[in-house]
Order: sequence, then structure tokens, then C-alpha cells
Amino acid sequence: MQKRHVLSALCAALALCATSALAAMPDGEFAKLCFPGTAAQVKQALKDGANPNARDERDPVSADPALHSAARSDTEAADKVRALLAAGADVNARERRYGKTALMGVSSPEVAAVLLAAGADVNAIDEGFGETALFAAARNGHTQMIEVLLRAGAAVNAQGKNSQTPLMVAASSGQVEAVRALLAAGADAKLKDGNDWDALQHARSPDEDADREGTAACVKLLQDAANKPAAKPEKAGTSAAAAPEKTYKNSIGMEFVLIAAGSFQMGCASGAGKQRPEVTIPQPFYLGKYEVTQAQWEAVMGGNPSTHKGANHPVDSVSWNDAQEFIKKLNAKEGHSRYRLPTEAEWEYADRAGAADYCRGENNKHTSTAHAWYGEAMDSGSHPVGGKQPNAWGLHDMHGNVDEWTQGSYLDSGAPEGALRVLRGGNWFNDAGFAGATYRAGAEPGNRSELTGLRLALTPEQ
Repeated sequence: MQKRHVLSALCAALALCATSALAAMPDGEFAKLCFPGTAAQVKQALKDGANPNARDERDPVSADPALHSAARSDTEAADKVRALLAAGADVNARERRYGKTALMGVSSPEVAAVLLAAGADVNAIDEGFGETALFAAARNGHTQMIEVLLRAGAAVNAQGKNSQTPLMVAASSGQVEAVRALLAAGADAKLKDGNDWDALQHARSPDEDADREGTAACVKLLQDAANKPAAKPEKAGTSAAAAPEKTYKNSIGMEFVLIAAGSFQMGCASGAGKQRPEVTIPQPFYLGKYEVTQAQWEAVMGGNPSTHKGANHPVDSVSWNDAQEFIKKLNAKEGHSRYRLPTEAEWEYADRAGAADYCRGENNKHTSTAHAWYGEAMDSGSHPVGGKQPNAWGLHDMHGNVDEWTQGSYLDSGAPEGALRVLRGGNWFNDAGFAGATYRAGAEPGNRSELTGLRLALTPEQ
């Protein structure tokens, strides 16, 4: 009798295994589902045993992995990609036809950010055209994708088939905003391809399906870049009035430091072999020597919203929208429109002050108790500006004290452009790891916090 019970239990277990195996969706069917299906359907299929590395064998030539299908879909793509990656999908798997990775077929910055965070190789080269993901973004004019890829370390001057660069393919396609973004990131317009053509020649001989108005704009943009005259040395005895002063103080006592044009490697390499993008700051600009103080804010706005009061403390509890209103009123007060928030690239360039050897705040000579207020109790509050040593370019409190709004959109979150704005520098409550050159956070433009203030940029008078 006992043997019969054991045998019955064994048969039941085998039947259960068989039922589970039958419940798992076949590979081809699951890979197919990942394109039109919802995130809930994909998650349920994975829960039922579907293979996260399944391929769609309906087209055996390409045999797209499930991850590729999910990444390209119009329905909850990011959530489906997250589910597949959590289940063990290979983030760098390639389709068979051209050896493309999922990142190479993505147009959504949110999906790209998910793939990159999971270890997608931003500089992987396909096996058909020798191109990286940046080429596709440039060819299709996806400027937000270009920003995300460059921030992740995409090589702006990578050369693919026939030695063409992303700048060349953007010019050939008439994608003027992509050309503009790549030039701003340091793309070399003088590089030649295998036919001895540069980007300007590609713009002048565009693809058949290129937008003609766009290609004309690309030609002008590239001509302007090529024809920009080099600065001429001043003759003896002539006035140097055209050169901006090294420092500037406005009518309410705000002090600014002139930051020279130049190039730097932005961000942090995300892994072994990764490279940081080289970003060019094409024109000099002024940046506030200190964060905007409460006295300065009150002189313009007529009130002080700060939680931690002190005339010489940085203003806090101001939103990005509040900062824009402050800038508008200050410009009117000063009789011009040259005050603004710095871009992310300008902020980091000025913060690094020529240093290239650090990323986050730890072990950073500019994030030390001599240079920054950070890691304090929540009830301590901000400190008067300029109480710590400046960086090498004379800027105080770039790290710590209060987070600083920048002009940039926080695209890595996957939110629509402008829905979140970027904060830089960390604050008095954060620890050192959040008070570094590359730490960035996103917040809604209307968000106010006792940890948040601003520092202004000023465009020199032309």
C-alpha cells in the first residue's frame, strides 16, 4: 500500500512538470508577442516559463530576439524591456542578419536608458555596415537619443561603412538638428570618408529621400562652421574692449567669473572599455562665482521663499519655474537678456576646472570638507556662500550647500523632454558621493525643496 502511494505521488509530480512545460509559451510565439503585446502579457508569459532569450524564427534570416521586438514596440516598451532583462535576457544579443543589438534599433530615449543601465554596449558595431547606435540616431534625426548616447560614452567621430561618421549620415539625411547636436558635442567636420568627402559634401549631395529644406540648412550650418574666422591677434595700441573682462559684477552685487571656451570629457565611463564623450564649449561664458543669495533674490523678486534664512545664504525652496521668473526680471532690471541658467555641459565643464580624473564625489579633491558643505543632519540647513575654498577657476560651492538647477532636461528618466529638469552639485544633506562633478538628479520644473537653489550664467556682450 505504501509503495502505491509513493508511485501515485511520483506520477502526480511528473504530470505537474509536464503541465508546466506545456504552459510555457513556445519561443517563436513569445518573441512575436513582445512587439504588439502589453507589459502585463509579457510578464505573465515569463512567469509561466517563457524564454527571455527567445527568437522570432518566422524570419530565420534575422531571427530577432524577444528583447529587440520589445525595445522597438510602441506599447509599453520600457516596461517590457525591464521585465525581459530582469528575467535574464542578454542585453547585447544580436539579430542574425546584420548583427544589430537592441540598442541599435531604438528611437525612445527611455528605452535606450534602460538598456544602457543594464550594460548595453553604446559603441557596439553592427556586422553589416560597421555602425553604432549613434549612426541610427543621427540618420533619423533623434536628437534626444543622440544626447543620451553621447552621455553614455558614444564615440562622436566613430567611422563606419566607407569611413563615414554620424555627422556625415546626418548631413546626407538633411537632419539639421542632429548636425547641430553632433557639432556641439565635438564632431569633426573636417574628417573625410573613403571617397574623400567631408560632411559638407554629403550635405550638398543628399540621399534621395532627404528633406531638401533640411539639407539646405545643413549646408549652411556646416559652411558656417568651416568658414568661422580664426581670432586675429590685436594690433599694438588697439583697444581690447572686445575681449570680455575676466570678472563681472552686476547692479545687485552678483559676481561672475569668465569661463573660457574649450573641450572636456563629460560624465563617467560606465564600464571597462567605455569612453566618455568629448564635449566642446564653443564660446566663453560667465558663471556665478557663488550661488544666488537670498539678498540678491529679494532685491529682484521682492520676497524671500527660503526655508533656511540668511541674507548671504543661498536662496532655497525655489523651483525651475521660479528661477526662470527671476532671470526674466533680472534681465529686465539690467536692460538686456543675457542672464540664464547654465547648460549641463557648461556646469560640469566649469566644475571640473580642467580636471579630468574624477567622476563622482568620493576621493575628489573638490569634494572635501575644505571645498564643500555636505553630509550634515537634516536640521542643519544651508551655509553662507563662499565659506569654503573655491575650485581652480575661482567658483565657490560647486559641490554641496544647495543643489543647482540647470537648463537641461532629465532625459534618462524617460519622461518627455522638459517634464523633468536637471539638478547638479549635490547639497548640504547629501553625502560626498552625490556632491560630485557628474552626479545629476531630475525634478519637475514646479518642484520646490529646501535643498535646492541656483547659480546663474551670463552670456558675454557681443
